[in-house]
Amino acid sequence: EGYMANLVVVDGELFVDSPAISEVWIDGHRFELAKLEPPEVDPAGTWALTLGGVGGMGDIDAELVLTGDPTSLDGAMSVMGNELTVTEGRVSGKQVRLQFNIGGSGTISVNFEVDGDRARGNGSGPYGDFTVRGERSGPPGGSTGDEETRT
Repeated sequence: EGYMANLVVVDGELFVDSPAISEVWIDGHRFELAKLEPPEVDPAGTWALTLGGVGGMGDIDAELVLTGDPTSLDGAMSVMGNELTVTEGRVSGKQVRLQFNIGGSGTISVNFEVDGDRARGNGSGPYGDFTVRGERSGPPGGSTGDEETRT
């Protein structure tokens, strides 16, 4: 009582590239991190998303391009003329968890469940909470495979 208690609890080694942090204690308060399950889906590809209810603006169309391994996703989301780079992305079970840094305004978190080539979930950011729904429109790199071959 009365002492500062800051701890990081890991599963395995702390000083590795990707430590498995399970909880953090700050000033004696415990913060348990969400448990990650092994990935059941690979969300890589191009996604046509609809973000619903963002700041009272109604539905907003966005394009999300994801690349990389399900445990370490890269990519970007184009929305309203802005391109937001994925700062953290991974899959837990069928759930995709993404974060985007939007500078001084903060971060946007997007979480959605993948069912085949469909996605449904939610997000939050400086303008409030919103819904996410969409479909995978192409494989990684933005190609739909429907392009005409020219010789």
